[in-house]
Amino acid sequence: METSLYVNGIATSTGWTRVGTSPYLGTQNQPTDYIYSVSRNANSDTFNFADSSDLGTINSVTLYIYAYGVAETNFDTFINSTNTGLGPPTSWGWVSVDVSSILTT
Repeated sequence: METSLYVNGIATSTGWTRVGTSPYLGTQNQPTDYIYSVSRNANSDTFNFADSSDLGTINSVTLYIYAYGVAETNFDTFINSTNTGLGPPTSWGWVSVDVSSILTT
């Protein structure tokens, strides 16, 4: 069984701009609702995910991000200070990475 948990809250740090209304639940809302930064060193801060009443045993976790950057090196994605190796595509699109080894509990 596969379960998708969407972002249901976000706290953005200085350097990020919100467009539209967050949270961004269950859909890809760009170009009407999104966050962006023109600073390479701007941390986006904390994302919260929707609760699920019964996830059962979690065997793997994949992080998906809808994003773009002028170059694939325009941003890095970290979870709990660990680099996931995930960067943006060079045009709007989905990128993903298995983060099971980072999210172990």
